[in-house]
Amino acid sequence: MIGRRPPMNGYSFENYIVAESNRFAKEACVQFVNNFGEKYNHLLICGATGTGKTHLLHAIKRSLEDGDLDMNIISITGEQFANEVIECLRSTSNAVSMNKIRKRYYAADLLIIDDIDWLQHLEATREELLHILEKVMNDNKKVVFSSTVGINELFLDYPKLKCLVELFTVVPIEKPDEILIDSIIKKNVIEGLSVSDDIKTYLREHSENSITRLKGMINTIKMWIDVYGKEPSLIELDNIFER
Repeated sequence: MIGRRPPMNGYSFENYIVAESNRFAKEACVQFVNNFGEKYNHLLICGATGTGKTHLLHAIKRSLEDGDLDMNIISITGEQFANEVIECLRSTSNAVSMNKIRKRYYAADLLIIDDIDWLQHLEATREELLHILEKVMNDNKKVVFSSTVGINELFLDYPKLKCLVELFTVVPIEKPDEILIDSIIKKNVIEGLSVSDDIKTYLREHSENSITRLKGMINTIKMWIDVYGKEPSLIELDNIFER
């Protein structure tokens, strides 16, 4: 089905590594799940790329589905939502197609959209989002968005949509600090990653405060070790990551 996001089963609250930079974000999402339908109606998780927003979105979905298999949760990206709407608008029967899309979203108990800021300047798409949000929120359904820009920068030139989003509980997530970077490296060492202190230092210095980049670097090193039976040299790492 267009717009559906495949599950990412590896993401949970249990394997979300916490430090001061992301502690509030994680605990806020746990509170949202534990009080679903009672408090904290809607969440807006804000943070730079690579800070773990997507992990938290999937952890929310996973936790709620584990507790209620019949819960109807739609989880997509802003880009997927935009593509779905654009495809309908191009259809010869766009009114019928759009009505089907709306009904599907209206039926959701929880709507999750990752990178909602993707829709910032797509007029037709954000107009459709406004219709869906108004209906979903009026029906007391729940919504969770993530964004790489903060609440003050979202939909500045579209006041109706901005007004709705400002009702959300804002959950900031900061760039990872040194403690979080170290914790992720230590977790991988415990799970079997055997590398020298030089490699660990390289990871700290070249992860660019991005959890996503750090995980990608670790996975690359794991693959190198599997292929060559030894860790890469620092020069080899530069050839891989600094091109």
